[in-house]
Parts: sequence; structure tokens; C-alpha cells
Amino acid sequence: MGQEQRSARDSPGSAVTGRVKTGSLDTPPGEAEPFVQAARMDSLYRWQRHVYDATRPLFLPGRDRLLRGIAVPAGGAILEVGCGTGRNLRMLAPRLPGTTLCGIDVSTEMLRTATAKLPARLSGRIAFACRAAGKSDPREPFARTEPFDAIVFSYALSMMPDREAAIRGALAALASEGTIHVVDFGGFEAWPGPARTAALAWLAAWHVHPQPTGAAILRSLGLSVTEEHIFRGYAMVARARRVNTVPLLGSRERPNTHPSREVG
Repeated sequence: MGQEQRSARDSPGSAVTGRVKTGSLDTPPGEAEPFVQAARMDSLYRWQRHVYDATRPLFLPGRDRLLRGIAVPAGGAILEVGCGTGRNLRMLAPRLPGTTLCGIDVSTEMLRTATAKLPARLSGRIAFACRAAGKSDPREPFARTEPFDAIVFSYALSMMPDREAAIRGALAALASEGTIHVVDFGGFEAWPGPARTAALAWLAAWHVHPQPTGAAILRSLGLSVTEEHIFRGYAMVARARRVNTVPLLGSRERPNTHPSREVG
């Protein structure tokens, strides 16, 4: 099959679960960015996906710390944006029984691994969709009308071409009392100059650009954010929620945010 005949299942708009479904991409005519990003990620992970879960603990600290801090109401729902192999959702499933777990990713290659690793006992609770973040309502491929109680970005925002759009899309699908949880590379602020320059260059070679961080974007959108820095700025864990008191219409005041702190 030629590239022009790429199936709906292989486009960044299809839903994949233990029972595979298909969908369509909600992208205006002429807007090819999701397909460019999908091709880039598929090329990057076509072979890496087979060893991704085994090798990433060395490079991606803070993921388990992030997951331990997620709490949702009984019978709630969680969305992971950029879910990759589905590792985080599989980790959350036993800790949060009864919770619906959904993941979207632009890479069909990663989602092939996610579906292959999904245990049969979880096929009714975890669902995946091939979807470009921020381009449409992330609830749509899962046939949901209710918002999500928590939305997770795990080492994903720093690879997204328009991370503010991704966060705005997440906020549009988030419950009024919901939370956003982010773990990603930091700015290496406390590293010596040459080491920081080398680290950022190495990440850029893998299409990773830490700035602006998810925490910075969330603050700019008026959310209350707590932030932890790991290994002197190598990574950061951020959690955000909407502020209960909304400024009056026309007010330029920004809500106070919690200071960041260094850990581990």
C-alpha cells in the first residue's frame, strides 16, 4: 500500500484499544503538521519501541513519582497525552481500580507496542487513540462526553511542536476540579555551562526541546502550579489545577502560584 493510501488506523486520528477501532483526522485542509509529526515520531520509534520500556528508566526519572501523586474520584477517568507504549497507564491500573484510562499518541508505531503489551484483563479499562495533541477534542476517539479528572504528560510536551495548543486542548477536556500532571526534561539550570550546552544539544538531536516547560505554560494560562526539580534541573515534575477564585472579567490580575523546589 502506498503512502497516499495510508489507512485510518495508521493516521493520527484513529482509536486503538484491546478491540481496534478506526476514526478520522480532524485537521483543516492544507494543515499537514500532524502528519509531519507522526512521520517523524514513527521514524524515531520504529525500532526503539521494542526496547523503550527496558531502557528509559535510565534517562526518564520522575515518572513513578508523578504517577504516585495522581488521585481521581472513584470511577473517574485519566487521559495521558503522548502515552507511547502505554507503560504509565498500565502502572496506574492496579493502583486506581475502577478508573477509566485513555491514552493518545501521534505515533502508530508506539501504539502498536502499547496494544501488544496490554494485558487482556485490562482491555476493557485502557484504550488508546492515534491522535495529534491539541488538534481536536481528545475525548472524541473514546466516545466520551464527560471530562477527564486528570490529564498526564510524561516526557511528551518537550517533543510537541505546539505545546501550548496541547495544554489548551487538555484543559478543554479537563473537569472543573481536575488536575494536570507533567514530568519532563528541565532546563538544566544548575548544571555547569558546558555540561548544560551538551545536554541540550543531545536532546535537540532527538527532537526534544525542554523550553518553555509545561510548568511555565500552565502558569502563563493562570493555573496554580507546584513544581519539583530533579537532579539539579535535569527533569521537573509539575502539577496544576484551576484556581477556585476566578478573576472578574477584564481583570489583569494573575493568581499566585506555589514556589518550585529541588528534590532528589
